[in-house]
Amino acid sequence: MKEIDISKYASIFRSETREYLVQLNQYILKLEKETHSSETIDAIFRNYHTIKGMAGTMGYKLMESVAHSLEDLLTLIRNGTLTVSSSIIDLLLEGTDTLEYLVENPEDDRGDIHFLLERISNISKERETLPGEKKQPFTRAGKTVCEIYLKENSPFNGARAAVLIANMETMSEITGYSPERSVIECGDFDRRFSLTVIPRIPIDEIQKKMLAYSDVEMVNVMDETKRMTASIGVHKKSDIRVGIKKLDNLQNLLSELVITKESLKGFVRANEQESILNETDRIASIVSDLQDEVVKIRMVPIWQVFERFPRVIRDTAKELGKEVDFEIRGKDIELDRSMLENLAEPLLHLLRNSIYHGIENPQEREKLGKPRKGKLIIKATRRRGIVLVQVSDDGRGMDTQKILMSAVERGLVAPEKAKSLSEKEILDFIFVSGFSTSESVDEVSGRGVGMDVVKTSLRKLGGTFDFKTERNRGTEFILKVPLTMAIIKAFLVDVGGDAFAIPLTFVEETIELNKNLIKSIHSKEVFILRDEVIPVKRLHRIFGIQNGNVREMYPAVIVKAESKKAALITSEFLEHTDIVVKMLPRTQAEIKEFAGVTLLSDGKPALIIDVPHIV
Repeated sequence: MKEIDISKYASIFRSETREYLVQLNQYILKLEKETHSSETIDAIFRNYHTIKGMAGTMGYKLMESVAHSLEDLLTLIRNGTLTVSSSIIDLLLEGTDTLEYLVENPEDDRGDIHFLLERISNISKERETLPGEKKQPFTRAGKTVCEIYLKENSPFNGARAAVLIANMETMSEITGYSPERSVIECGDFDRRFSLTVIPRIPIDEIQKKMLAYSDVEMVNVMDETKRMTASIGVHKKSDIRVGIKKLDNLQNLLSELVITKESLKGFVRANEQESILNETDRIASIVSDLQDEVVKIRMVPIWQVFERFPRVIRDTAKELGKEVDFEIRGKDIELDRSMLENLAEPLLHLLRNSIYHGIENPQEREKLGKPRKGKLIIKATRRRGIVLVQVSDDGRGMDTQKILMSAVERGLVAPEKAKSLSEKEILDFIFVSGFSTSESVDEVSGRGVGMDVVKTSLRKLGGTFDFKTERNRGTEFILKVPLTMAIIKAFLVDVGGDAFAIPLTFVEETIELNKNLIKSIHSKEVFILRDEVIPVKRLHRIFGIQNGNVREMYPAVIVKAESKKAALITSEFLEHTDIVVKMLPRTQAEIKEFAGVTLLSDGKPALIIDVPHIV
């Protein structure tokens, strides 16, 4: 009898197991609040039991053992032998983390995994009632993760990374790469890559030697087990579950397209011009419907990513000794899968930042007359082709004096000039690369990575990032992103005979601007619109294009990005339309005025303006 090759089912196994693990994190956090809920206990038991069976079928023995031991622990809780306590919750979460690690690394027979199994076994044998004793787990040869950040806009990232990897190999044994080594050396990564190493010399010496390279901005080091926990919530999925109705719609549209294609061929042979035009219009309509269906298939509810956050919030708050009431609103809002996955990491950074910098500890909150528990809310709403995501807390707000002192200490502004800065100018320092007001840098506070990382990530998604803060009242971060990265709504304008696309996410309004209203202040052009001073940007000058003669009235598009407005002067307004976004070739990727390119209905290309950079 032919033996079945089960390895081909590995991707399905990983996808389904991750879903069970996300549910487990939710159930365990619910159990922490409702310790006697038999319904929640049964749900946790079922998930561990299912994972155990799936791992056994795949032949992943270690993963099966971990799931089985956790299942045994739940049996003790179900029959009342074991009481749910904070330390038991910690152990269940640690076991779930271990399963999550083993999903990606089923053959990694780590020493600390066996230590986890031993602790659970001891509880089952009543040799140990609490698993929280401070024992040092055995880890194989002390693996460490080194996160290396190259400076922004560094050319030839791949070549520089290859040099750093070669140097790292002289100081340690490299056991893992993220992304893959071939991807890193091709330069196909965004400033940051990670190496898992077994050091031959002290890790702080490795860190210093890496930082000695002029193109390296930052090197973070952490224990591999901490890295494993920190990664929860940002796994990127390569598959989407699609409802059968959506697939039926696709099949029907494709059938129509095939029929119409055959009809068109017959009309072309017969040279029936009117029928050819009619069939062409019909094909255009079907293609438009196909486009809508494909977009719908890619759309998934944001809860699929947001539901992973409560676990991170719980762990971060506990580590900092803070109490946080976390709430998610707008779970059913849908977003493109790739957009949603790319949004997860910046959101995770903002949530951690709110807990570390914003929300006070319980004692401090009581002194201020606030509830002991801080309030942290993530809210999603849909508006006019975009999704608005707000992360707000009721903490201490941003301390402008502390930010200013840090900016002066870092040499970002001269002490004499610092005195004349406005509150907005001071707050803008948080967007400087690597800026932080933390006295110590660690993975909880953001590892010294400033808000520039969030801002850069949002720009790449075609979105914007802004915030509002009030002393002792809290801070709100506001993220605006298009529904999908592939197809967006845009406003087309003509500049000197060439078409350019402005994403509608940034467009506030269009006006005809009289040349006499444009004034020059400190060599910069501005005009006043409804008592607001708005800078004027002449696109033909920025792009180096001839714009014809001076006219009385200029077509201008009022755009807004990151709290800044500007009037973009064009030659002519064209139309609103949906555009397919294509990335610029790598050789042109450094041109900051443009975020991509699209093809128009006449087959001509149009560059997509990077509004945040120009504003």
